[in-house]
Amino acid sequence: MKDKKLLNPECLIDLIENRRFGVEYQPIVSCKSQEIFAYESLARFYSANNTLIRPDLVYESLHTSPLSLFQVEYQQKKLQLSHAVDDHDIFVN
Repeated sequence: MKDKKLLNPECLIDLIENRRFGVEYQPIVSCKSQEIFAYESLARFYSANNTLIRPDLVYESLHTSPLSLFQVEYQQKKLQLSHAVDDHDIFVN
């Protein structure tokens, strides 16, 4: 079995300490009416040079430290909910 690629510890520490994460809201559109009826709130992560880091890579890397995983997920969910679009349902990943 191949080893899974993980972020190096320095990158994870930088990401956590500097809160290098954000949110992207993608509309969910009704096939019938073509109107937006909800948004999906997607976690986004960035390196120190502002390059996107895949969320699955961040979360997989954080699984080696349950407390760090909890801290990042908790802060991410607070961010996702605090900037949610008013008057629409929101789906949080």
